[in-house]
Amino acid sequence: MNEWFHCNKCFLVGTNDSQFWFTSCGHIICAECKKNGNLLLGQKGICVVCSKQETSIMMVNKNMKPDLIHLFRPPKDLLLEFTSKIKTTVEFQNAHRQRFFKHIREKYNKAAKIAKAAHMEITKRVEREKNLLAERNQVRMELDSTKDYVRQLEKVLADRDQEIHRLKRKSPSFVKRTSPHLKGRAGFPSLNGNTPLSRVSFFGCTTSTPNDFANIAAGCLDNRRRNNVGEMLELLGNLIFCHSKERWKRLWLEGLLLFQTLLHFWVYLLTRDDHQLIHQSFFKCLIVNKEYTKMMEILDGLCAHLMFTKKMFRFYLQIFFLLIRSVIFLLFLNIALIIYLI
Repeated sequence: MNEWFHCNKCFLVGTNDSQFWFTSCGHIICAECKKNGNLLLGQKGICVVCSKQETSIMMVNKNMKPDLIHLFRPPKDLLLEFTSKIKTTVEFQNAHRQRFFKHIREKYNKAAKIAKAAHMEITKRVEREKNLLAERNQVRMELDSTKDYVRQLEKVLADRDQEIHRLKRKSPSFVKRTSPHLKGRAGFPSLNGNTPLSRVSFFGCTTSTPNDFANIAAGCLDNRRRNNVGEMLELLGNLIFCHSKERWKRLWLEGLLLFQTLLHFWVYLLTRDDHQLIHQSFFKCLIVNKEYTKMMEILDGLCAHLMFTKKMFRFYLQIFFLLIRSVIFLLFLNIALIIYLI
């Protein structure tokens, strides 16, 4: 027994062999005091210490209730026991707490990863939408520019269609107006035919000075300029819209006849000494100055001065130069189309 264990009535210190009793009111009494107080086991009586009624007793031993036996144990043993229990309790609770915290941490990390992936996906989607919006605006601008370009092309095509119709309407009148001259070409000489060269003769013509030649050329130029623009346009329309082989063949024969006539004219000039000055003036104007109008003035003057059929000569000469100008025009048109397509 501990040194503190004694009877609360007679203060008898307890030993290992002595019996003590524990009352329901919390007092310890010895066997002698129990006997004097008429307290019996299993019955209620008056406490000999505090005189409390309805007091029950039980023997102090190892068979007491667990909630009462610890009152009689040493505090050190209780401390060790409770420390061990507290440690076990703390370790148990910490283990479950760590497991729970681990689950919470994993759940948080998973949620954070999902949130980060969602944020990246949203960022990519926003960037993609911005790119699509910019691309849509670019495509819309290109579409608008393409529409404007198509409108311009349609306008150009419409203007060209109108020009084509206008030239087609004018082409029959040109053919009718020029057909009498074309029928009369049989009267001109031909190098390959049976017509002799003397058919176009210049020996009966008088010579002239350069001053008279210039005056005659100036007068012929005034007469030539009247219908030159209209005839060129009509001839250009005929050249562009010649779709049949017969018309091309006719134009080729006319060009060949013009070439033969010019060849006869040059042969005559080269064989005449008194026309050497005129030939030199014509050759200088053609090669050095390269001016079409001056050459036309000289040729018109020659036709008038040498008693040549000026009207027919001018007509075929205009056809010759219009052919040259048409070829140049088509060449530049092809170059422009190639540059435009590139």
